[in-house]
Amino acid sequence: MDAAGYRDDMQKFLLSYAADAYKEVVRVAALIEDKAQKTAAVAGVFLAAGLGFIKPENLVDSSPLGGSWILFFLAVAIVGLIATILICLKVLWVREQAAPMPLTQVKDMFVGVSVLSDAEITKDVQLHLRLELVKRWSRILDKQAKMNRSKAVGVILAQTVLAISICLVAVVLVLVLFGILMMRFISVFAR
Repeated sequence: MDAAGYRDDMQKFLLSYAADAYKEVVRVAALIEDKAQKTAAVAGVFLAAGLGFIKPENLVDSSPLGGSWILFFLAVAIVGLIATILICLKVLWVREQAAPMPLTQVKDMFVGVSVLSDAEITKDVQLHLRLELVKRWSRILDKQAKMNRSKAVGVILAQTVLAISICLVAVVLVLVLFGILMMRFISVFAR
């Protein structure tokens, strides 16, 4: 294969690769948003459970939940769960996506080439047109990849806050259970 043929094949490969890469970054964006939805759902379940503990009878000093540290941990966990949901909503918020090249742009390029005579469609003109298409695809892919990175960071942050909040809820449950067991243990020996 001569150099011109090789260059031609590489340019065609670049254009094909750009279209495939666009499909991939869109697929990745959908996966990131799916993870954000699932993270928000888990946070919502834990938030509902955490808010279920907040009853007037659980907030008195004699209640196993009445201790300051337990209420503090529970409050921090609830704030963390709310923050997780808000972060996920930010990730899921509808924003302008990097769309593929509009058909009008491609049509305009085609019309620009179709008015040229065969003699005017030189290797340089073909090269320039293909490189212009690759440059446009590159901008689109860069924009979508940047948005994907931003969304991924949001999901990682939301999952981290969720994990910390779940750990705090676990600590609260262990402290409450330990407090109840201690009260029962003391009442058995107090008889």
